Amino acid sequence: MPELDGTIFGECQAMLLNFDEMVDKEFGPKHCLRESLSFALQLFPNSENLVDAVKRNPATKPVVEFIQRYRSTISSDITTSGKYSFKAFLIQVANHKSEHALPIQFIHYDKLTEEEKKSLSHLVAMVKFKDVPVSNPDLLKPSEVVRRVQAGLGHPKIDRAGKQADRFNVDMHVRCWRFYKVRPSKGAPDPRATDYRYCVYDKMHNDYGFTQAWVDLLVEKLKEEATWVTLCRNGG
Repeated sequence: MPELDGTIFGECQAMLLNFDEMVDKEFGPKHCLRESLSFALQLFPNSENLVDAVKRNPATKPVVEFIQRYRSTISSDITTSGKYSFKAFLIQVANHKSEHALPIQFIHYDKLTEEEKKSLSHLVAMVKFKDVPVSNPDLLKPSEVVRRVQAGLGHPKIDRAGKQADRFNVDMHVRCWRFYKVRPSKGAPDPRATDYRYCVYDKMHNDYGFTQAWVDLLVEKLKEEATWVTLCRNGG
């Protein structure tokens, strides 16, 4: 699944560095891999995200869902650490005269002098990032689910107290996740007991995020009038 390479490259690189560090600590530098591996050559960095990967190759969907579930369980303290995902700037420098000089060298930021860090900060400021780390970027709040489903159904309306109101609303969404059992009710013994295809529990905020697959399912199911009747009969 090469479509996923760019999205997990940083995590794979960090895992390799962590492993080599552990080998050095436990068995000594002579057993490390750092002198045995070649540098990876790339023509252009892959900026494709997980959503694009699924569109290109639907077979990646189960793996993408696993990655999303795993990342959603990790605290921000871990995800922002270089131990979790290794990211670096590759900056071309003047060619070395010495044939023994390495073409690429890894320099740890925390080992730089204050003056070197200051110079680096000026350089980083010139780079405009396309992707900023965001927790659970692919998950939707209930209000966004309601908006997307209502739009996907063509904005159906119902008469409520003499006024037109959206047919699919917050109350109907609650009925849906209860009926399809995609997440437990409030106060359940295990709040993590969700259907990972459609909903993920956020421990930090003690709430739930929903997937686009959940929106798609609701739009498909609610096209049938019988589904509306069933949901209304089942109560809130």
